[in-house]
Parts: sequence; C-alpha cells; structure tokens
Amino acid sequence: MRKEIPWNLIIAKLERTINSDDDQLLAEWLSDSKNLQAYEEIAILWNKVQERADGYTPQPAHYWNQVAKQLNLPSVRKERKRLHSIRNIYKVAACIAVLLVSSLSFYFGTTWDFTSKTSQQCYTNVNGKSQVTLPDGSIVWLHSNTTLAYNTDFQKNNRIVNLKGEAYFEVAKDKHKRFIVHTDGIDVAVYGTKFNISSHPKNAETSVSLLEGSVAFTTANNPQESFLNPGEVAVYNKESHQVSITREDVDMNAAWATPTVQFSNRSLGKICTVLSDRFDVTIRIAPELADKYLYTFTLHDENIFEILELIASIHPIKYTFNNDGTIDIIQ
Repeated sequence: MRKEIPWNLIIAKLERTINSDDDQLLAEWLSDSKNLQAYEEIAILWNKVQERADGYTPQPAHYWNQVAKQLNLPSVRKERKRLHSIRNIYKVAACIAVLLVSSLSFYFGTTWDFTSKTSQQCYTNVNGKSQVTLPDGSIVWLHSNTTLAYNTDFQKNNRIVNLKGEAYFEVAKDKHKRFIVHTDGIDVAVYGTKFNISSHPKNAETSVSLLEGSVAFTTANNPQESFLNPGEVAVYNKESHQVSITREDVDMNAAWATPTVQFSNRSLGKICTVLSDRFDVTIRIAPELADKYLYTFTLHDENIFEILELIASIHPIKYTFNNDGTIDIIQ
C-alpha cells in the first residue's frame, strides 16, 4: 500500500509542535530512505526561510524572490505596499515552501506486487507542474493533483502507464513497443507522439488532445480502436460512454505544459484561461473585458507578473493580486 506524504506531521515537526505519538508515526514514515530524502529537502528549504525571518532588516522582496526562484514561483520586481509584518511574510513563505515543494521534487513511492515479483513506481504532483522522464526517454508533464504510475518492468515487454489527473506526453519513438496510457474509461496507444490527457476522477469527461503524430484509443465499452489526427480532441463521457471527436486549437489545451505559447489575435478571456492553467491560479476577469481586446504575443519563461504587465501595456487594464492567491482584472 502506498503511503502518502503526512503533511500535518511534517509541518508539526518543523514547527516543533509535534507530540510524541505523532513523532513516532513520522519516524516510521521516515524509515523509508526515499521518504527521508523528501523530508530533508523540505526541512532545508524551511530552515532557510526561517533563518531569513529571525532578526531581519527589511528586504522582503529580495528574499521572497529567493524562495520564489527555488519553487518556480513568480518573482516580485518592485516592492509594493506591505500588508503584513516581515515575520508574517516569511511565515507565509515557509508554508508555501512546504506545500509546494512537490513542484520541485514531487513525491514518489514504490509498491510491490509479490505475486509477479514486480514493483510499481508512482509519481504524484500536488501543485503547479512537474516533469517526469520515463525509462524509455519519454517526457511527461504532470499538472496539479495528478498521479502517474508504471511497473518497474516498464520497457521490457511493454510501455504502459496509469494516469489519474492531467498530463502532457512527449513519447519517445519505438516502433516495436506501443506506449499505452490507462486512464478512467479510455486507453490511449501510440508509438511516438505529443498529446495531452485530462482525466480527473471527479470530472464527468476524459479528453485526449493530439498535437503531433497519431494515437489510437479504446473505451471501457468499445474495444475497437479509433484514431485521432493532429488537431483533434476526443472527449469520452463517463456516464453515457459516448465519444465525440472535434477539431480544436489543441496547442491551447497543452499550453499549461509546453515551453512556449503563441497567442495570435486571442481574446483576453481566452488568454486568462491559459494563464490560469499554466500558473495554477484563479483569475477573475470583468465580463466586459473578456472579448473586448485581442492580443498577439509569445510566452517563453515569463512569470505571471511580467505577462500581466505586458498585457496592461498593450491595452488599459488593471490587475490585483489578492491575499488568497487569486487575481482580479478590471478596466
């Protein structure tokens, strides 16, 4: 049985508020070398932030940028009016460091199947996005609340992975071994291609967006293979078991993971939808602005601050970063 990260125990340990019973439970979890490695990474980052907080003289933007850089979070280019004390800023930063450290070295675990003498490698990404390189060289980006698992005999006889959540795949070519993704209600098979799958357990639908190459898929009630061409999206309804195939701008469906994103005459509403997925943040836009302006530009490695400043420089909008982590955009 796979053990999840005991965040409540870890935070209590780092805050030195853990009781003896919980300390024993945490010690049992830490007896696994991989769990210990993950804990040590979290503790190092936590301690760095706490050191900055003690006896600090005001430079909050400077040290926040250091934490942001380690966590792949947006930096602060100019200091704004402070709404919290210096110590509160770093308390928040420390909490973010612990909760989002999975975006850097996301949690992985191993379970054993003693009947087949194989084990399963499992990766879970909690927040943001994380990259996994599989044994065959395939690259997989995992979105928030996503788990990817495969047996440790991967690539010997087959290339099979199990997915819960959303992931973008760049599959290494191997004409002798198909790459198969098992997900909720639909299986996708390829030899080498780029595609995005969204299959969260709570969602009523599973979607497959094909960017390059060709994929075949089967569903829970139809073992006969159907095929997608680049630019097509297959949507499987988990209740009706029906599949619809449409042509869409599939680049936008995978824009949360791809290195660059090109917007050509895109509305602010559509751009904000992409930014929300790309940076895992809620963006609320005034209804009258959603289709009022069109934009053409290319994203590379800019953070959310830089992108919003660019948008505001093209057309007159105002944006606000709220204490709850959301963003509001108004005229």
